[in-house]
Amino acid sequence: MRVSVAVIPAMAVMAVILGGYMFLGRHRGKESADLTLSAVAKVYTQWKADHKINIHAAEDAFRMKIFSQNLEYINKHNSKPNTTFKLGLNKFAHLTLTEFATLHFGLVQPENRKNAPRNSTANVCNKAPLTVPDSIDWQAQGKVSKVKTQGQCGSCYATAAVDAVESLLAIATNKVNELSTQQILDCSYDYGNAGCCGGYPDYSFKYIVDNGIVLESEYPYKGVDGKCNIPANGTKFVISGFIDVTPNDSDALKIAVAKNPVSAAIDPYSQDFQLYKSGIITADKCGTSLEHTFSIVGYGTQNGLDFWKIKNAWGPEWGDNGYVYLERTAGKGPGACGINMIPSYPTDFC
Repeated sequence: MRVSVAVIPAMAVMAVILGGYMFLGRHRGKESADLTLSAVAKVYTQWKADHKINIHAAEDAFRMKIFSQNLEYINKHNSKPNTTFKLGLNKFAHLTLTEFATLHFGLVQPENRKNAPRNSTANVCNKAPLTVPDSIDWQAQGKVSKVKTQGQCGSCYATAAVDAVESLLAIATNKVNELSTQQILDCSYDYGNAGCCGGYPDYSFKYIVDNGIVLESEYPYKGVDGKCNIPANGTKFVISGFIDVTPNDSDALKIAVAKNPVSAAIDPYSQDFQLYKSGIITADKCGTSLEHTFSIVGYGTQNGLDFWKIKNAWGPEWGDNGYVYLERTAGKGPGACGINMIPSYPTDFC
């Protein structure tokens, strides 16, 4: 697992300069405050160029103010001793936390999970792993597709389900196929999902059980709601069903991830997730109001701290090449950020 922060050299230099200016600004009054503003402006301009972000002139001053506040938060966090994770300037650094959540979360779960389909067909095959290893990394084994980018669409429920299905089939066939997230967005309304307005992984699994899913190349992702239009000659992939992991049980989730990647949900409403760069986010950094889904692709231990390895869908530019590591707490309970609460995974035919 990578725990170091990869920083663009120019940005690193500017961050050091800015840190000095911010210190001086507390002691030298208006002149140093002006220097601090100038330093922020330079970092902000470089950041926009690095991330190819265009902001309308009328909004630019407001965005730079938000950027400055996020940068201050990053510098303050990263200067703390003994922190287990680092933050960095990513493509979300100009957004408030509320804006970020509105644009990039998408879990809509049933009021009572018992109302959701469970173990949806008679063909569910609940194969137990021969052993439950101390650590596993399905990405390192070549069973995980590339990181997706959901964009400004609440499609995380679909990407989480599709990621898990892609890995399930890759484990069975030794070939990773990119499957169509857009098909889930456009075609699973009758199963309880709502396109870019959010949905639930179990509903997506149930849709795939009944209808199959085609390749991404045959039904490409657009990140907006569209009319269901499955190609008649598409290559259709199927699963036998899905299983809801025993809720609030870290050991049960570990057993499930040892079989194949699992879709799960967390409460990511914090700047620590918005601006995450590397390392292990600890359980004290979040609550349990579930709003976002992803796939768990592994687990292990780093420097004495147990973790889950999570594949997100905010693009490879976010986090640790699109991944985040989250503390894996032991025993019963919701787990860090609620990760143990509603995990589920697809099943292949026996």
